[in-house]
Amino acid sequence: MSHSNIIPPSHVAESDSDADDVSKKLPTPRHKKQKTATTASGSTSTETHGTKKVRGKRGLLNKLTEMPLDILLEILGNLEPLDLLHNRVFDAYEDLPPCPDDMAEPAYASLLFERFCHSRGSSAGNTIEWISRTRLCFPCIDKEYVDDKTLEAEGLQEVRALVPSILGRRRQKCRREYHHETAVSISKAISKMSKKEKETWVEARKELIDDRDTEGDECMMWLIERAQKRSMEGEQIRIRRRDTIVQRLKDLGWADEIERMLDPTELTGHPLVWQRKDLTDRIWNNIRPQLIQFMEERKAERLEWQESAMLHLRRPLLRILRRQYAKTLPPNSIVPPEADLNDYEPFRNIIEETPPDQEVTVDNFNDVLDSLPEFVSQWREEKNRELLCIMGAPVAENPDFSPLKLAMTVFHCAKSYSFRSSPCCYVSYPQILVHKCARSYGTRRLYSSEISAPMGYDDELYTDLGEARWNSEGQVLFSTEGHQIAEKIVSLCELDPKSATCEDMDARDPVFQCNLCDGGKRFIILCLSITSVICRLRLL
Repeated sequence: MSHSNIIPPSHVAESDSDADDVSKKLPTPRHKKQKTATTASGSTSTETHGTKKVRGKRGLLNKLTEMPLDILLEILGNLEPLDLLHNRVFDAYEDLPPCPDDMAEPAYASLLFERFCHSRGSSAGNTIEWISRTRLCFPCIDKEYVDDKTLEAEGLQEVRALVPSILGRRRQKCRREYHHETAVSISKAISKMSKKEKETWVEARKELIDDRDTEGDECMMWLIERAQKRSMEGEQIRIRRRDTIVQRLKDLGWADEIERMLDPTELTGHPLVWQRKDLTDRIWNNIRPQLIQFMEERKAERLEWQESAMLHLRRPLLRILRRQYAKTLPPNSIVPPEADLNDYEPFRNIIEETPPDQEVTVDNFNDVLDSLPEFVSQWREEKNRELLCIMGAPVAENPDFSPLKLAMTVFHCAKSYSFRSSPCCYVSYPQILVHKCARSYGTRRLYSSEISAPMGYDDELYTDLGEARWNSEGQVLFSTEGHQIAEKIVSLCELDPKSATCEDMDARDPVFQCNLCDGGKRFIILCLSITSVICRLRLL
């Protein structure tokens, strides 16, 4: 049989000074000594200063005398044994195991229901030791109980079955431990007995232990069943409170929103909803403003999520529209990226303003395609101005965009650095306007801590389309190194670097060879484009 059990209530240690004293009374909680004052004659007397001032709400007990008798009796009849140690309370638990003959009802109720440690009075006495009828907290168990090895070392293994024991937690391992002081006292007592006296006493002791183990098992089964019953009652109260609150919210007009909630458990598991307390009109009036605010916040989140899901389905149509529009233009024409087309107001209005319950297809955009070329022209001029700023050139009201067309005007993207110390690719104008690196995220920020959330940054737009607005992170840079190399190449073609354009270089169609290659071999570079020559020379 198990001598101890760990339960939500508590437990205590036994301090027998003699083997015959194992059934002595439980220790009573310590009380502070009453202050005394010394009189002029030298004697002491208890201080009295009129009515004692009480703290908290204890002073409200004087209202009991003013309470109607029937209400008072109803309250007292429903108290727990912990609240009122009274026969009427015990009568309310018909299935409660009877009080042992050697215990008074108050002591029995204290053992079953109170939580204080009988050894030091703490509120963590969660272990009951049924032989000594005590409750103990874990610090006291570690202090007063020892394991088998300690008993064997002290020669006390003979009395191991005669002393209170518990299932301890020493060194994080569950093992049976024994009350050391009781083991020592019993060992001393039986050492003074004759053989016959010892046999008789040991037999009686074992019978006592068996009886108390049986009583303990019955009490523990009752406590477990009672805890389960109370848990089920609490669950029913929570469900009843939850259903009542949900219904009241529906009566206030939130029925549709409750049905559409992204996560219904946010409401049903709300701290104000999932409580073990029945809902009253007073409680409802107190929590209603907070629950309404909660519902408004959840509705806003749902609408935001719904809008995001709607855009996720509609934005990919921009890819189809861009492809169709590009087919109407000459080859190699510059068309804004899909993310930039999202800023075209007629497109954006169709995508974002069309009700969610209406399907949007490519045909919905037919009426606004006529004005798309105007948007493209404006976008091109805006990006040209931006490139002039990147070059450090002055930007007037009517700027001169001719520097962008020069053959020695070279750009690169921060992404092209990768893990190299310098760019591995250079881009000229106007190819830079459709360069892939200029339409992606997570590039320059990988290498610069100064850039955090640049203008045009839109995670949802990037998720829906797989690309960002052009140069949204400021990743397009002017390449000084590429500019210097291009200037030398243009000069080798006997052109003026200050006026020669990429078209001029294409018209010359030059061929270059390297005289520095290993082995005396000649390395020939065909001038497919000025930037391709720069890249090949940079790799040599």
